[in-house]
Amino acid sequence: MFDETGCDGVAVARGALGNPWIFRQTTGHLTSGAVPSGPGIDEIAQAMKQHLNLIVEFLGERVGIIHFRKFFAWYIRGMSVKEMKARAFVACTQEEMLRLIEELHTRHRAFALTQGHDVDPYRVVAP
Repeated sequence: MFDETGCDGVAVARGALGNPWIFRQTTGHLTSGAVPSGPGIDEIAQAMKQHLNLIVEFLGERVGIIHFRKFFAWYIRGMSVKEMKARAFVACTQEEMLRLIEELHTRHRAFALTQGHDVDPYRVVAP
């Protein structure tokens, strides 16, 4: 893009919502020319838990959960877990949200084991 357009920079903006790894991928692409692989489900689940804990600590449980619902949807965007998104949007406690994140993690890990290797969580059709 830089060579073709002569631009000095690129705005990532909303591409980072639910995908904080975009900065690592962008840096990798700019330095090596290849886009590094995305995060595995372990890294995604860990980031979701950390994000949830921080937002609840900052805003309190009631307001924090309401705010985190949209981030839950951003993190799972592209995954085949539509019913989990619906459940996240009615979750009222931090514990409920943590259980959903753990269920997402467990489902994906179980599917990956049946495949004999880790698979891209955004290309998984959960059982």
